[in-house]
Amino acid sequence: MPRYDFHRWSGACLHRPESPLGSLFEVLLRNAGKVVTRDQLAQAALGRDLAPFDRGVDVHLSKLRKKLGGGQYSQDRIQTVRGSGCIYVALEQKADLW
Repeated sequence: MPRYDFHRWSGACLHRPESPLGSLFEVLLRNAGKVVTRDQLAQAALGRDLAPFDRGVDVHLSKLRKKLGGGQYSQDRIQTVRGSGCIYVALEQKADLW
């Protein structure tokens, strides 16, 4: 039976850390405010290196963004940094940007 944890940062209920979404979210939260490369995300979510034209990380990021939905800033807390990876922007950092 998978373990579900409620994350107070997002209000989302995710499998953690056994599922790809939980692992992906954990890596992003641990590195909040820093760019995480697609290779690091692939290792966390898929347990393997990226192959050419591999969309696995993108699919999991899309699902995670949907899980985080509902709040005012939830959809854009995970931002794509073109050519580098992704960054998780915490709500405190988001407030500083406005």
